Amino acid sequence: MAEGQWSLLNVELFLLAGSAILTLAVAVQSTIWKASGRTTESAAVACGLAPSTPINEERRKNPDVRDKTRHVNDIPIHTVDSYTPDILIRTLAGEYMVAAAALDTQCQLGNWISKRLVEELGMIDSIRHEMAPAQVVTATGEEVESCGTISLIWKLAPNENRVFRGTFFVLSGARHLDVILGQDTIKKEGFLSLNSRKLFAPFATHRKITQSDRDAIAAEEARQQAEKKRLEARRQAAQQQQPTSGSSSGSSNQQQ
Repeated sequence: MAEGQWSLLNVELFLLAGSAILTLAVAVQSTIWKASGRTTESAAVACGLAPSTPINEERRKNPDVRDKTRHVNDIPIHTVDSYTPDILIRTLAGEYMVAAAALDTQCQLGNWISKRLVEELGMIDSIRHEMAPAQVVTATGEEVESCGTISLIWKLAPNENRVFRGTFFVLSGARHLDVILGQDTIKKEGFLSLNSRKLFAPFATHRKITQSDRDAIAAEEARQQAEKKRLEARRQAAQQQQPTSGSSSGSSNQQQ
């Protein structure tokens, strides 16, 4: 029993550290985006099906026009703090149309795009239906299926040089969803990265980390250290109980 408790504490410490790092990364990134004029949101995320900005026609034609309105998604699953960088998606005519992309590290099932946006791109006939539909489960237990897949060419707005190509699951019925970039794409392309004690992302390379950011990092590290000490104390207590548990087990066996 003591060995199992020891293993559980190790796992808990590992998960706590990972969660704290991710939370800190998003918090610092949110501060950076706010300072640079971007907006952030904290809302429900559905395995990559996160809320994002409905893009009006003016913003479609001009990526510099920011629609700051935020809405709650129709299909919530997870709850995380996220920010929504803009991306540019290439149409069949070779032009690029702006869309809001939410980064969801909890999404382990590829990338997603709303059917509404596919229609606005004029690419509804490009949706493929031969593949088995992908399924996700909402917070209410409802199963939601993709209505097909589509291959897209896209890049980060407003002036990213790299061009990305990939397959997206198409989701119908999501009024306030543009694009979701899932865990695999985020990791593969390094959209969220850790470098020693400094947090950075390619979306914000134009701005250095401020003293306020450093203070936030230091405060988070202090909190993590305090939590680590608490878990270490629990671990030591579990170790001390191990001989006692063995003796008790031996006595119990002798009585039997």
